[in-house]
Amino acid sequence: MMLNVIVRLIRISLICWIALFTSLFSSRLLAQEPFAPEPLVFSTIPNNPYAPLGIDVMTEAYQQLGRTITVIEYPSARALDLANRGIVDGELGRAGLTQEKYGDLVKIPVPLLTLNMVAFTKSLHFEVNGWESLLPVS
Repeated sequence: MMLNVIVRLIRISLICWIALFTSLFSSRLLAQEPFAPEPLVFSTIPNNPYAPLGIDVMTEAYQQLGRTITVIEYPSARALDLANRGIVDGELGRAGLTQEKYGDLVKIPVPLLTLNMVAFTKSLHFEVNGWESLLPVS
């Protein structure tokens, strides 16, 4: 009879200790900061007058998804290379012709900005037919 009482007290004591440690451990887990993913890193070229607008649009879009972004300036060729190799998460705005040369980049078909280009000349007879036609006069 005395042995049964001792066994019961040990069981109750053990259950109390388990409950105490469980509550202490779970309260520490609840007190931790929630998981925050690393910011996405985008590259852009230096002195790009349109970069601030693109940064504002991308920051707002990713904030709505619960993410933050960082934008770092690199020379043009290096920025493309870093994005193509996956060292940065993406490029902040490039012309559509880039995707053909850099196969590991995926074009997101949502424009951040649309530009209309014009060319002026002193010559009366000059036909603009793509970028290449501007090379002899630039």
